Amino acid sequence: MRSVRNLPSNWLAALALCGLVAGCAAPAAQTTRPALSPAAPAGWNADALMDAIAWAESHHSSSLIILWRGDVVVEQHWPETRGGDRLGARVVYRGLRRGTTANGEAIEDVASVQKSVVAVLAAMAAERGLLDTDAAVSDYLGSSWSQASRGEEARIRVRHLMTMTSGLDDDLRFAQDAGFHWAYVNNAFHQLHAVLEAATGKPGQELLDEWLAEPLGWSAEARFAPRPLSRLRGLTVTANDLAGFGEMVRRGGTTPDGTRLIERARLDALLVPSQRKNPAYGALWWLNGGSHSVFPRGRRVGGPLFPAAPRDLVMGLGALDRVVAVSRAHELTVVRIGGAVSGERNPGAMNGFWVHLARALPPVDPVD
Repeated sequence: MRSVRNLPSNWLAALALCGLVAGCAAPAAQTTRPALSPAAPAGWNADALMDAIAWAESHHSSSLIILWRGDVVVEQHWPETRGGDRLGARVVYRGLRRGTTANGEAIEDVASVQKSVVAVLAAMAAERGLLDTDAAVSDYLGSSWSQASRGEEARIRVRHLMTMTSGLDDDLRFAQDAGFHWAYVNNAFHQLHAVLEAATGKPGQELLDEWLAEPLGWSAEARFAPRPLSRLRGLTVTANDLAGFGEMVRRGGTTPDGTRLIERARLDALLVPSQRKNPAYGALWWLNGGSHSVFPRGRRVGGPLFPAAPRDLVMGLGALDRVVAVSRAHELTVVRIGGAVSGERNPGAMNGFWVHLARALPPVDPVD
């Protein structure tokens, strides 16, 4: 296989301002039907795979990569995507776009997909004995890192930041006791950057480079970087970087040559439901096999996040429908980055892509 190499509550407004300063116009997306790269493997439905690629292209993707059994089935890049049907989506995309590589691959801040990367870094720190996820956040950051009282704050554990059960609101004020309610709070998550740095004694970029980027052969563009008009960090990568990360997860924690980066059991502990309120959420990973799902803005739906996708799918999901998705049952890794796929704010809109890809996938081999 080829080498697959802190968010304020008004962050969208900040990105919008940045985007408007730079301008929001972008060339129209290409409309030519793409070729497969390489030909569809035996057992795949080539027509359905072409439909999946065409769907991704027509829905403002900048990159799509599909790997099966470690081999590239599809790698397509559309660096001139408009970023969405809505003006707001195009402005946000402009704020998250960082340029292109020499070979025309988009470099983007992949928004909340970074949560799944940070979760793996935290698990690696715990495995090295540097981080105790059952310890209070205050043990690493001191008191007054939130707007809660000292007693309320002291009950918030590192694992609560990783499972969206901190009990804090977007302004880090106390809303309810930690551990009893699931609420998607970006600002609570972003404290994990400081926790990791305090626990390991290393800057976040050094951790990323040493523990993931270098062993997985990521591009030189991969970095934690401050967002425009924000004190907090985004993760800037290419789709190939995310593909390498997804493949590591699919293999259970190893590099392509078999070097183990993290014990499988510790990695897998991130990929199971972390609480009862939202069975679609593990530890900063989204899960597709739950009895019901709660989206970031609180909308609850019955069944999995993406009904057409494999039920064992685990995902890093970010704004504008960015995704790195892994199905071990199907030996599959999928990365899609770019702009919003829907004209509405519909977090389930990517199911349209999975309808086509599900038709394309070969049957799962029976377990011996």
